[in-house]
Amino acid sequence: MGDAEERFYSQLEEEGESFFFEYVLPQQRKSYLCSAQCCDSPKDPMTSRLCVAQCRRLVDTLRKFYVEELRSLAGRYEKCAERCESVGDEAKANPMTYPRTNFGKCSEFCALEFLNLVPKTIESLRTTARTRLADASQSN
Repeated sequence: MGDAEERFYSQLEEEGESFFFEYVLPQQRKSYLCSAQCCDSPKDPMTSRLCVAQCRRLVDTLRKFYVEELRSLAGRYEKCAERCESVGDEAKANPMTYPRTNFGKCSEFCALEFLNLVPKTIESLRTTARTRLADASQSN
């Protein structure tokens, strides 16, 4: 793994954890407290289950969105790196077709390109989380 690739994954993990602790974890706490209230005075099992499901809805949505966005970004990076690798393999097999081309820097370029996308992706997550939290607080 190259330096740029390591920085990409490190920043993705660091920024992802920051988002998780800032938005998902506090909602998870609220979800647990809400669920506990559902169990404090159960009317019947179905009502309790529905109450708990309602308590979990927002945190489950935030967690799902968070995981999907980070996986999507990492997956797009990996596809970029795979394209570099396949073009590099083609260049090795057909040196006359790809004269004097340096494909060794291609995956580093991908990592640097996607490294710049990490803060944008996290900010997009934050904006979406703020919107969903505001919508949820207005509906309560």
